[in-house]
Amino acid sequence: MKRYLYVVPLLVVLLAVAVPASASNWYIGGGIETVSLSEDVDFVDNGGGLAFNFGIRFTRVTALDFTLSASTHEEDGLDIDYARFGIGPKFFFTDGSFQPFATVGIMSHVLDYQDAPYQIDGGGLFLGIGCDAYFDPKNSLGITLISAVWDAEDNFGGSGDGQTGILRIIYNYHFK
Repeated sequence: MKRYLYVVPLLVVLLAVAVPASASNWYIGGGIETVSLSEDVDFVDNGGGLAFNFGIRFTRVTALDFTLSASTHEEDGLDIDYARFGIGPKFFFTDGSFQPFATVGIMSHVLDYQDAPYQIDGGGLFLGIGCDAYFDPKNSLGITLISAVWDAEDNFGGSGDGQTGILRIIYNYHFK
């Protein structure tokens, strides 16, 4: 997880420089998602949750996207809260009312067992594809399929690899 910490200050500086130039290109929204875990955390059942999304559009074909999401899961009768934070650029293939895109970035992960003193966390990379459909210039509905790979560590010193698949539907309001 520590090796990804240098990226956060870099992205904050990038955002601080871009805000004055693109003040009217912000978007904010939320939606639902279904989440599946595999690799060394495949013992956790599939789950669903909510996502909060915001970002800034730099050009017609590029944006910087931030997503905070959480889902609930179960393992052998134990309830698990699974939170994620992702940041990365989106690259749009077309400009119009239907905009397919690709995204890549970094994502942090925390699985917190509610009734047990056990937690798994880590960080890694994600890759995704999707599309945004615009109803008008200020409202869009998007669907994204994401695959994330990450280094998993628990609070007892164990480590392994995590892989997360996410299908997300997001509504965004665009400040234009």
